[in-house]
Amino acid sequence: MNKSVIPNGLNPDLYTFIDRKPGFELAFMGEIGHKKGNMLLIQLLANLVKIDSRYRLSIAGQIYEMRFDLYIENFVKENGLENNIRHVGFVTDKNEFFKDKQYIICTSPWEGQNISVMEGMLCGLKPVIHNFPGSKQVYSERYIWNTIDEAIAMIKSDNYCSTEYRELVESRYNQKQQVEKTGMILDKLTKEIYEIA
Repeated sequence: MNKSVIPNGLNPDLYTFIDRKPGFELAFMGEIGHKKGNMLLIQLLANLVKIDSRYRLSIAGQIYEMRFDLYIENFVKENGLENNIRHVGFVTDKNEFFKDKQYIICTSPWEGQNISVMEGMLCGLKPVIHNFPGSKQVYSERYIWNTIDEAIAMIKSDNYCSTEYRELVESRYNQKQQVEKTGMILDKLTKEIYEIA
């Protein structure tokens, strides 16, 4: 029996698209803990603020590991970033969270698809994605970075196209398409089972 992988699907109709321009507002949606690369995230912010103090990071997500939250608090204090970061906790209204942002950041060392990035893209945010294993199979390579300097260059670039970000998710990860693929695979499996029986 052949293996089939169907990526997660999203319903684009649930996400409010805004045609955006480059700016200074960064969004991060994910837990505070080792799985999301929070130390890399805070380093990225600190380096951006050295370039321009207008950069701000908004974090939406629960605290799963207190030691990482303590690390971030200490780092923010030691580097004078109090006016450049806010943690809003878990959010249910993602459209509201994304509405005034320009970039959705991923600093994870490993991911599957990272749905929060795709949600941001559907809202028109530019994805800035750390090169976790498999990232290039999920996203376009031009959204992926290896070093802090590369991430900063992506954020500072005038190359910004909200419609492109939304269309990538709509074309590859549309919920309707994924449901249809699932149905086709189930039909095929059902036929194979009856043939064996």
